[in-house]
Amino acid sequence: MSNLNDELRHLAEDGARQARPLAVDEVIQRGDRRRRRTIAWLLQQRARPGGLASPATPGRRFPRWVPPLAAAVVVIAVVVGAATISSAIHGREPAEQRPAASTMYVEYLALGRGRSVVIPVNTATNTPGKPIQANGADGGLAITPDGKRIYFTGNDEVVPVSTASNRPGKPVQVPGVASNFVMVMNPDGKTVYCVAFMDYDTIIPARMAIGTVGKPIDVSLNDSPPVITFTPDGKTAYVGTKGDTVTPINTATNTPGKPIHVGINPADIAITPDGKTAYVTGFRGDKVVPVSTVTNTPGQPIRIGADAEQIAITPNGKTVYVLAYGGTIVPVSTATNTPGQPIHISVNAAARIIFTPDGKTAYIAGLDGTIIPLSTVSNRLGKPIRISGAGPAVSIVITPDGKTVYVAALNKIVPISTATNKPGKPIRVPYGMPGGAVITP
Repeated sequence: MSNLNDELRHLAEDGARQARPLAVDEVIQRGDRRRRRTIAWLLQQRARPGGLASPATPGRRFPRWVPPLAAAVVVIAVVVGAATISSAIHGREPAEQRPAASTMYVEYLALGRGRSVVIPVNTATNTPGKPIQANGADGGLAITPDGKRIYFTGNDEVVPVSTASNRPGKPVQVPGVASNFVMVMNPDGKTVYCVAFMDYDTIIPARMAIGTVGKPIDVSLNDSPPVITFTPDGKTAYVGTKGDTVTPINTATNTPGKPIHVGINPADIAITPDGKTAYVTGFRGDKVVPVSTVTNTPGQPIRIGADAEQIAITPNGKTVYVLAYGGTIVPVSTATNTPGQPIHISVNAAARIIFTPDGKTAYIAGLDGTIIPLSTVSNRLGKPIRISGAGPAVSIVITPDGKTVYVAALNKIVPISTATNKPGKPIRVPYGMPGGAVITP
């Protein structure tokens, strides 16, 4: 009992002393009690649903009218060690620490309020955290490669969010850009490239690492939704431009090079993991055009027999999967640039395809809310996974360990086990249409 009384007396003394600054020696003497308070606070935050969850990274754009797809997952482990104790004693903030697991971040348009929110989801517990107000934007999400920051778009601004605290930082103003615009992250994690939906003649680079906006890049983007894809080293961006061309941009100087004539209105661009070849699909065209990133010259078009739109490349870079209109997927060998046997899926159109980290399974999101697994080894389809109540606007991501696929749909997020391909208990969210989604590494 005496120990409890002593502790209460010490706490009372702490409150009284807050009215005056502490001497240096007094700070050192009282450091142990300050450490205990710090640890208690950390434990309280860890116990809260979504507490101390870290944000994650963008998804790629959707075909035509479909909003950008993506997702992110981060679980943060709280480790209190000597560094934390020392920073508490000396009055410094603990250094940011990377989460031990993944957190998924999903952008939702809040119904009836005309504003968007970003929902962090703890993938260890499948519980949503406190919504992050996104100020009425729906340009998707971006995440740095290290997973320490996510970015979302606002009214004439890009907003950074620390994944350690889930708190928005100081916005970076992007003059002349409306609230709805496309934002794509350079793989270097330092710069995002913004395109306004109503201004397809400029790309604005925002250097988020230092909070400045660079000179607009003058390019005539094609009239379909903007297409911007980077080489893996982030040194070159390839964008779809008017006149059935693709234009390379040197990201060191942000200057466009000579347009590459591909003969199709670019709908999507995917680059092999080795960065040597870009594959281009076009609206209203039944071909895929390979482009050498070394010489910036187009190769022989690959005929696939259907209108090609979305495109994805396996992690090992050996196969290109082309999502064609009408419910067809065509595999293309990158070694020979020859198409394989078309794979017919049970939906009229597909919105997105993602791969497990080992590349052995692809998951295809249909515009009817159906998720279809595909073995990339045999090119055989698995049983369709139906997400009840899901519509054409879905975002899909996969955890870094490849064990769970998360599908964001209307008012809910559904986890799917990749071991069984069975959906788990839906994670309910009080919001409507999903936009972009990212997941931390």
